[in-house]
Amino acid sequence: MSRAGSGGTRAERRVAASAGRGLRGRWAGWRLFAAAGRGDAAALDGVAGIAARPGHRLTGTELFRLFGDWAPRDPDSRRFFEMFRETPPMLVSIAVDSMRSYWISAALQASFTIDGGVGDLAFAPDGPWLAAVSRDGVAGIVDLRTRRLVQRHEGFAASAVLHAGDGTLIVGEGAGGGRSAARLVRCSGDAERTLHESAPVTSLALTGEDGAFAAGTRDGRLLLGSPGEPTVQAVHLGMIGLDRDDWPRALAAHRASGRLAVLGRRLAVTVPATRQATTVELGGQRVTRAGFADADTLICADRQGTVTRLHGPRWRRTARTHYLGIGGLGVTPGRGGSAPGPPIVLDREGGLHFLDPATLTTADTWRPPSPASPTGLTVSPGGDFAAVAHPEGRVDLFDLRVGELPGLVTRPMAGSVPRHLSTVATALTHTGPLMTSATVATLRLLHACLEHRFRFDIEIGDAAPLVAGDYDISL
Repeated sequence: MSRAGSGGTRAERRVAASAGRGLRGRWAGWRLFAAAGRGDAAALDGVAGIAARPGHRLTGTELFRLFGDWAPRDPDSRRFFEMFRETPPMLVSIAVDSMRSYWISAALQASFTIDGGVGDLAFAPDGPWLAAVSRDGVAGIVDLRTRRLVQRHEGFAASAVLHAGDGTLIVGEGAGGGRSAARLVRCSGDAERTLHESAPVTSLALTGEDGAFAAGTRDGRLLLGSPGEPTVQAVHLGMIGLDRDDWPRALAAHRASGRLAVLGRRLAVTVPATRQATTVELGGQRVTRAGFADADTLICADRQGTVTRLHGPRWRRTARTHYLGIGGLGVTPGRGGSAPGPPIVLDREGGLHFLDPATLTTADTWRPPSPASPTGLTVSPGGDFAAVAHPEGRVDLFDLRVGELPGLVTRPMAGSVPRHLSTVATALTHTGPLMTSATVATLRLLHACLEHRFRFDIEIGDAAPLVAGDYDISL
């Protein structure tokens, strides 16, 4: 056996013994791949042996070196190859180890100010759009990729807004406005349709994947709306087990199962389509915020700062934690069979706390540069974004997808989807101590892989990052 071949065999043993872990094993692996790239037959056999061993994966920077000087003929694919050959495997390994050891759950992407102050916010279920209603009665939709106001409606005494998808807004009016009754209005394009006139609307929730929604009113009713229907169906809270003089302070929905949590003086979970309902006994605790982690798990919070996890058919308490003041609660269910995202608690000074969905222990915390006095937290239906509102009309936009990156850099490309392209593109606009040169180089490679894989079937929206920086939105 040649000297090079003998060295290749020893390196293979070291890599196999360490399963690619540890500095010694990695150095041995890099020497082996370098020899294979020069055409050493024994080293090539060693690489094949490593690839066949359970638990070991070849990275792109290692694999592409095995092609020597060969490259595809078309310019795009050739540049793709060159990017991998130009990036040292050690750099990628350092970045992956670093991201696995410590990473962030959210990154502040942008801040913008809404003229007239923030009345309510709601993310779209089908893309990076944010619906807003100002305190002076103007509602609109902001495209977060372009900073543009793409839809505008005025003349509301609005207290709540909901984005129902496909450019449709549901606006609920509160008290005042000079009218005898508050309106529930559907806005789409330039058209507006009044669905109901009643007592003030207190809350809105998206209840179906098709744009169905529920509204709560001050006179103790649920208003159930469906896309395309000219009116809504009214259901009194007494019909779902709550007191007849009660009214919904907040609503939370699990769209896939059709379950709706109604937060009055007591808590009830109902399926409006079947009129089945369960009242939840909380020992005197009055919850004011809630969200479904999955169809059988509800995370809720009260005004005193207690956060509770309820689970099972009878909604038993399984975990509890406490914060000194809560300004908002965001909960997102899992998507496509995946685990639910971390519940997010906004504290009274503007900090975001990311909790373990099962135990409610704090997994990560983001703190503002200086204490703030936020007025609310809104999380997108898919768990991609969060928005924190402030009294002066400022809205801080957070990218929650950044928390997916440690998993993305080690995931086989076959498990990726087009939305990951925008995730990585937006991450590359972030700055901070964690965005080292090794991390940036690795994310650029990942972006190139995603762009190459989905080059024939992506739409512009899948590739466009969110706009960063500070700006103003004039409704």
